[in-house]
Amino acid sequence: EREREREREREWTRERERQEQQQKQQLEQQERQQEQRLLGSSDWVSDQVAIEGCVVTADDFPCDFGASAAKGRRCTWLSESTGMQIEAQYYVDIQSAHFILTTGGQVCPQEIPIRLIEDIYTIDDGEACFPGHILACLTQEEKARLFLIEYIVDSSQTPASVYLLEASRSALVDLLKCLQEFTVL
Repeated sequence: EREREREREREWTRERERQEQQQKQQLEQQERQQEQRLLGSSDWVSDQVAIEGCVVTADDFPCDFGASAAKGRRCTWLSESTGMQIEAQYYVDIQSAHFILTTGGQVCPQEIPIRLIEDIYTIDDGEACFPGHILACLTQEEKARLFLIEYIVDSSQTPASVYLLEASRSALVDLLKCLQEFTVL
């Protein structure tokens, strides 16, 4: 009886590892596809894009951060309803001026036109900006990396939001600067 239980546990562990490997492979494939879409055959650093009558180049963004945001940066998506955390990746596509969030197939990808971002909140704006059940799941260090993007869904003009954890506090600051460049122009 114990041997059967151990075997079931080993099978469950193998299945979980297989699923995790599939998720990792899907995320890597999405990263490659996104990078190809964003970068094309030219170096994105030399590209320019007109946004609301102004020209934006990679030089307008924090140096290393702009390149990594264009290629994709790992983050954590938090379910608004449950606080569940899912590995994700976001891109800042300077060509289309979109913030793109992917989660390896667990949640539908979101493409947010940066011009439709209403506000971005961090813990510095106060804990009242975030649901208690989300804050309860986070450590102090994670709270420092937490941010909320509120935006308008383009087609329906419906308000929407997404909760994310950036990899580090400094990366969060750089992301906010990057997105602010689009909204200031």
